[in-house]
Amino acid sequence: MVIDGHNDAELKRAFDSVRFEGKGVPTAIVARTIKGKGVHMLEGHGIWHHRIPNAEEYAKIMEALS
Repeated sequence: MVIDGHNDAELKRAFDSVRFEGKGVPTAIVARTIKGKGVHMLEGHGIWHHRIPNAEEYAKIMEALS
């Protein structure tokens, strides 16, 4: 099952459809996402996986999220 990992309704539908009985065929959910989605300076830039923003960058990130 492949879903949009940024879509709450798709995530809920996917998790609700999975049976956790421990029987039968395994189910895999692939949630496609974009790193830093919603914050232009972060979106799609892998450097933010291992870098901490400085105070100025942090302020810009928080402003973009509000």
